[in-house]
Amino acid sequence: MTVANEQLLQRAMTEVMQHHNSSYIDEAFSSTFVGHDTSGNTFSLDDFKMGVEELHGAFSEIRIEFADQLSAGDKVVTRWIGTAVHTGVFKDIPATNKPIRVTGISIDRISDGQITEAWEITDDLGVMMQLGVL
Repeated sequence: MTVANEQLLQRAMTEVMQHHNSSYIDEAFSSTFVGHDTSGNTFSLDDFKMGVEELHGAFSEIRIEFADQLSAGDKVVTRWIGTAVHTGVFKDIPATNKPIRVTGISIDRISDGQITEAWEITDDLGVMMQLGVL
């Protein structure tokens, strides 16, 4: 089951972020999904969908690389690297057309073949530095 869970995570990240297939969210994620972000806040599935749309509005040429992945029981840990170009407004920052590279670690809980909970740690400071904000 752990390999299937790892494949689910890779497909979800690739479909949703890289291929901008937002409809896959409803297939891969539970309707009761709860996310936990870097700052310790929680977010719902609808919040996640809005965040994905915000990212796609602000960045183009999004690519995801899977650097490491481990699983045990119902959890999958994925270390990933994302690249993109800042071509739209992001957090009130006008497009800079700069390429960015962000690293992150996601810990996801899988139940009945769907992602039910996620803990996400991303290098937000690094992104802001690459955009020239800091």
